[in-house]
Amino acid sequence: MAEIALTKGYVAVVDDADLGWLSRWRWHADVAGNTVYARRHLLADEDQTDGKSVSMHRAIAAAPREKLVDHRDRNGLNNRRKNLRVCSHGENSRNCVKPVGRSGYRGVLWDGERNLWRPELWIAGRKIRGGRFACPVEAAHARDELAIKYHGAFARLNFPDEVAV
Repeated sequence: MAEIALTKGYVAVVDDADLGWLSRWRWHADVAGNTVYARRHLLADEDQTDGKSVSMHRAIAAAPREKLVDHRDRNGLNNRRKNLRVCSHGENSRNCVKPVGRSGYRGVLWDGERNLWRPELWIAGRKIRGGRFACPVEAAHARDELAIKYHGAFARLNFPDEVAV
C-alpha cells in the first residue's frame, strides 16, 4: 500500500504496483458532497474527449466511458484495486449511503394499516416487498436476503457481518 499526496491535505491510497505510473502527474483533491476523489488535469497533448480532468480511480480501473467505478468501502480516496469495481449506474447507486428511517434499519418501513414492519427494495424502478414482521430486526434480516438475491455483490446490508456475499 502506498500514498499519494493531494491538495487540501488529503492523501490517496493506491497499490504499490500503481505508485510508479500514477506519480507521473500532480493529483488534486476534488470534494464532491461528502466524498473526496483524487483527480488530475489532462495535459494539452492528451485526448480530451472525456473532459479536462480524469479521476484516479477511473485511470486505475481502466473503465470504459459508459461505465462507472465503484469504491466498495465508499471511500473515494481508497484507490487500491481490490476496492474498485467497474459497474453500471444502477450497481453504483446500490452502494451509496441512504438515510435510515424510523425502524433504524435500511429498507424497513412501518405499515400503519397492519401495524407491522415491511422490508422493501427497489429494482429498476420496481418495488420488491418481503412480507410483514412484528419485529423490525426480523424485517431487516428479510430485507438483507432480498438485497443479496437482487443486488449480489453490490448489496448494502443491515447485518453485513452475519452474511457472506
